[in-house]
Amino acid sequence: RSQCDVTAKVQDALSGIDAYRGMSKILQDLKDGKDTEDFRRNLEETTAYLFRRENLSIDVTADAETIGKSLHLFHLFTEKIPSRGDTWRREQEEAPYRPALTAGAEGFVTAGQVQYVALAGNFKKQGYAYTGAMDVLRVIMGYDSASGSSAVPTAA
Repeated sequence: RSQCDVTAKVQDALSGIDAYRGMSKILQDLKDGKDTEDFRRNLEETTAYLFRRENLSIDVTADAETIGKSLHLFHLFTEKIPSRGDTWRREQEEAPYRPALTAGAEGFVTAGQVQYVALAGNFKKQGYAYTGAMDVLRVIMGYDSASGSSAVPTAA
């Protein structure tokens, strides 16, 4: 799926086989004593983008009186969290991340007994319109636990 859908490509980069390959390379480079300056700089930059005031969400379950008494504490807390303001948002709007999609076939070897073949695509690119039935189909295909596989149609 990550070869024909941008959302799936990003998901794969963050938690799929691409993420595994990337982390394996980083760990091997660290073991080999390669220059870690780029890794450190990238990690610091990623940390700054992720852990900032604009990304903070605070959920509170309490009565109105307790929330009222606590608001100033939330403000004190959030003031200590770094902020990048609108600068980062403008940078992303000017040059959004668009991963390159590469068509091709890919196979994986595992010790498991599962064998299946899947075909992925984008229903919008095939001329179909979204309906609630597509969401139901996505859920059903995600439950294919008998074979251990999961195939999910996308609309991106």
